[in-house]
Amino acid sequence: MAVDLTLLLSELQKKAYLADSSQDTQDLFFLLKSTVRADQNPILEAANDGALLSIPSLERTPSTIYYNKESKNLYFAKNNEWVAIRNPDWFGTNGLFAYGGGINTEYDTIDYQPFANDTAQFTAIGSMTETISYMSAARDYSSKDASYIIAGYDFGPVGGISTIQKHANSTSATTASNVGNLSAPSYRSATVASTTDAYTHLSYSANPVAVVTTINKFAFGSTVTGVEVGDMLVAAGTNLGVTDAINQKGYLRRFSNTGVELEVFPFSSGVPFTTSLISPYGATLPVGIATAAFSNPTQGYLGTTASTGIEKFNFGNDTAVAFGNPTAPAASRMNSLGGGTSSETKGYHTGGYQNVPVICSYPFASEANTGVRTPGVASPHPNLNTGTYSGGSHF
Repeated sequence: MAVDLTLLLSELQKKAYLADSSQDTQDLFFLLKSTVRADQNPILEAANDGALLSIPSLERTPSTIYYNKESKNLYFAKNNEWVAIRNPDWFGTNGLFAYGGGINTEYDTIDYQPFANDTAQFTAIGSMTETISYMSAARDYSSKDASYIIAGYDFGPVGGISTIQKHANSTSATTASNVGNLSAPSYRSATVASTTDAYTHLSYSANPVAVVTTINKFAFGSTVTGVEVGDMLVAAGTNLGVTDAINQKGYLRRFSNTGVELEVFPFSSGVPFTTSLISPYGATLPVGIATAAFSNPTQGYLGTTASTGIEKFNFGNDTAVAFGNPTAPAASRMNSLGGGTSSETKGYHTGGYQNVPVICSYPFASEANTGVRTPGVASPHPNLNTGTYSGGSHF
């Protein structure tokens, strides 16, 4: 019996139209290849990210789609950079973690707070292998079942450390273990993450202490190794990192004498790479001191100690504006570095204010066009950890 190819293609097109992010990647691959480009623009295959990067610029056209066997994702070229068709789950759906922190006396606690109840106190659910502060952190976006705690500072005899710790994402009874090291000891580091790797700017490299430009990279896994892959344009000791998950870019906001520098790099950069300066970036923004950062799909948010509280910038055009005069209680205007995380609907800061531990939430939907910050929520830490110089992640 003959097959009516017109009806067959029609049905395939209907299935392709109805497909969403829950569809298996291989099914999407088949549907797209069968209905859209099978006649003249076949989907080519690349074994891994390195194979994608090796494709000459002249061949990176929007009319060609590549399937990455390693990440099991489809990519197309946009402005000569590879963009994934499947957007990563950049936000947390359960809750946030706050790690260690403290001044002069550090803590080794891993604390948790559910997004469903952001007026609740933190719950201590586990411990790290080190008593540290000034660390950064990253969620594992490949398996989504773990988070990493990166470097930090021990005010005791140790000083800066290079240790990378990992713990299972859980609401209770989670304990970190050492799984690797950065290329050098580091503290006040800033980390951004792609779907497969973490990128950490070392900031203060220790032993001896030096402010550096170095950016390390490590692939998510059971054992990791930080390898120097790039540099910031200018050495800076205090930075904030913001991940643009949709466009797969990392932003590093450096706090220096001028206070207005924002540097960016695509995760598809070759090795070695140097960041690019966003210019002009917020020439009228306050200098302040870094507190913490978070993002939603379209904007990055950067906390400072200045009276305007938060900076924000659009990923589409990298235009930065001050986030207005905070209307939140004074306790939420944190004056110390903390952790920044995001749920699907809110951004969160953890940190301290005048030795008061706080967590502040900022609903994305209620953000006014005038830039007035929504009042945050302050909750005490059960172990009297001030929250100062802590790190944060989410799941």
